[in-house]
Amino acid sequence: MKKITLILLLLFIKLSAQNKAGYLSDTNQPWGLESNITAMNTVYGMDWTQYDYSTVDANLLFIQDRKFIYLEGGDGSTSMMVNFINNNTVLIESWVASGGVLLISAATNEIYTPYNVGFGITSTLDYVESGEPSDVNHPFYTGSTFTPILNSVYNGSSLAHNVLTGPGLVPIMRGNAGQGIILGEKVHGSGLVIFSGLTTPFFVSYWTPQPLMSNVLYRMISYGVSINTIPTITAIANQSACPSTSVSNVEIAIDDAETPAGDLTLSATSSNQTLLPGANIVFGGSGANRTVSLTPALGENGTSSVVVTVDDGQGGTAISTFIFTVEDNIAPVVLTKNITVQLNAAGSVTVNAADLDNGSTDNCGIASYMLSTGTTGTVCATAGEGGDLNISAPAGSVFTGVTFASYGTPDGSCGSFTEGWCHASNSASIVSSYLIGQNTATIPATNDVFGDPCGGTPKRLYVEATYGPSVASFVASKVFSCADIGTQNVTLMVTDNSGNFAFANAVITVEDKITPVALTKNIIVQLDATGNATIAPADLDNGSTDACGIDLLELDITSFTCVNVGPNTVTLKATDVNGNVATQTAIVTVEDKVVPVVVTKSITVQLDATGNATIAPADIDNGSTDACGIDLLELDITSFTCVNVGPNTVTLKATDVNGNVATQTAIVTVEDKFVPVVATKNITVQLDATGNATITPTDVDNGSTDACGIDLLELDITSFTCANVGPNTVTLKATDVNGNVATQTAIVTVEDKVVPVVVTKNIMVQLDAAGNATITPADVNNGSTDACGIATLALDKTSFS
Repeated sequence: MKKITLILLLLFIKLSAQNKAGYLSDTNQPWGLESNITAMNTVYGMDWTQYDYSTVDANLLFIQDRKFIYLEGGDGSTSMMVNFINNNTVLIESWVASGGVLLISAATNEIYTPYNVGFGITSTLDYVESGEPSDVNHPFYTGSTFTPILNSVYNGSSLAHNVLTGPGLVPIMRGNAGQGIILGEKVHGSGLVIFSGLTTPFFVSYWTPQPLMSNVLYRMISYGVSINTIPTITAIANQSACPSTSVSNVEIAIDDAETPAGDLTLSATSSNQTLLPGANIVFGGSGANRTVSLTPALGENGTSSVVVTVDDGQGGTAISTFIFTVEDNIAPVVLTKNITVQLNAAGSVTVNAADLDNGSTDNCGIASYMLSTGTTGTVCATAGEGGDLNISAPAGSVFTGVTFASYGTPDGSCGSFTEGWCHASNSASIVSSYLIGQNTATIPATNDVFGDPCGGTPKRLYVEATYGPSVASFVASKVFSCADIGTQNVTLMVTDNSGNFAFANAVITVEDKITPVALTKNIIVQLDATGNATIAPADLDNGSTDACGIDLLELDITSFTCVNVGPNTVTLKATDVNGNVATQTAIVTVEDKVVPVVVTKSITVQLDATGNATIAPADIDNGSTDACGIDLLELDITSFTCVNVGPNTVTLKATDVNGNVATQTAIVTVEDKFVPVVATKNITVQLDATGNATITPTDVDNGSTDACGIDLLELDITSFTCANVGPNTVTLKATDVNGNVATQTAIVTVEDKVVPVVVTKNIMVQLDAAGNATITPADVNNGSTDACGIATLALDKTSFS
């Protein structure tokens, strides 16, 4: 054990001897320590050693190879610094005289009397609020590589606590209003001593001066040190990576006053080799612009302190330390968009969860998108001490997080709850244990559950929690159907590669824009007796379909009349339950197969003079009808002659406009009421010897005629006697076969051309005295006769002498 200790001690001495700078302070003094360490690292990188007043060996501090030493005695460590200087004056002055640069800085806070800081310089407590350069052309300002550094006035909260006096002290910065030197220098031998009463080391933690005061501190540490300037390296920000994911090409800027940037080398160490093996730290770039890439071990999480060192090859190094964190406890940032989807012809549509994504992000990458019906939201509940806080999420949802919980004296309203002065710090974790994954919960607002954060004060419990669908209800895609038409509230859950997940609401509008499939069939319909026909949509529908259902079938024409006989184009309109419309045509052939209603009447017709009679269908028609109209009325018999006298059965045939035929019989009684045409001639007839004469109708008939024929000719007088001698009017009566009678007179002249039968007798007469004798016809007549009688008897000689 002693051997190991000795080796370590020798190694420490060796390493200390190699450092070009040293920093001595009270490590228990909090003021300024952090700032000074940062400053030493900035200026010297790793080429310096820190010492403590309580343990320092001055002989190991003031060594020949060391070029700069910083003695810090601010605040309560002033007496330590003064004692150290007094106890090692010879060593210190000798080291400076040999070329060393010494910075003695003490912003006193507890010693109120002037004190000696060595080299004949006295430091006196005097609070200085602001300062100014003693000479803007002083090399302290003009030669600084740390800029900006020069300002006309340096302000701060107590810029300095001490002013410095003494022979040979050259001012660098003075207090305003003649308060004296607050930063100065004094040459001693081949070296230089810098004296400071500034509070610059405390600025980082306590004061807030102008930022350039940090550069003043860096310059105080580097001023007058004629050593190899250490390289510079930019501060590297802490880096974070997702598990198994590299951080690539983190930019690093390096520089060195003497060494070309291309000759500077970089190296790195990792405090957690399991997480970040050294081999997984890879440098890139060139010149002053370098990069470092970090690759964590596969599957590892955690943190590692990474120290990047730049080396100028001349013993000058600088470091930049950062924390490399490999973890993913950050939930994705979920961004959604509302979408509208259309059902397909089958009445369904599949929505992938990714369809709802609107640019969701995650620092470690998104592994999956899932969706669930329902939404996320926030609910609040409150309860007074001793009561129960009852809180419920909507049906089908579960609590997913607690955004506010306070048992104590919270205030505000839902959405703006705030903690009061009294608050149980375990509120959120306890409330979460009741809520997460539950739809409803009852949480006792009691000290037994939360403890008593403020005894004696009435307390209350305020809770605000988020809810969403249960994780088990999420799917990568969901099928929506006709039953989902309209808006559907859904939740998108985005899960990253580390299992962190988050939710956001979206609205899916499901639309049905698929028109029905309208199927029709051609049909034939018959007009009824009134000439009308009606059809319904079902008559033409041939199985029209729609995935979501047909709400209404309509026809553009449902009624037909005689004018529609034949093919008619009819449109079937199908409207589905979502208002989509489709049409299809069909042929409706309208037929008229209703025969006419034939109504007849029996008639009597007269033969004309020629013995003929004709009739038309209208003569028989007694109001025959047809809904569509009668096109033609016909009779089987239209002409009648004498042979048809009497009743005749005729048939009336009605043909409607559509060719339908019906018949009905009627009786046509044919009558002959035309009398014969009696033509007579006057005749002369001779009485016969008996004084008689007879005639027949034909003797008088002069061609009497009758269309139907004369059945009988008769004379009213057929016999004549002597009494009729002379003209006699006789009437010829003609009776036709149908009993029609006509008469006509004629003159029958009866002549008696039969001479009398003269019968004489001879007589003897006696002349009279005169010698005359006379006779009379009677004297001679011997019975002469004549059928008609002798009118006169005469003698050709009646006198005799």
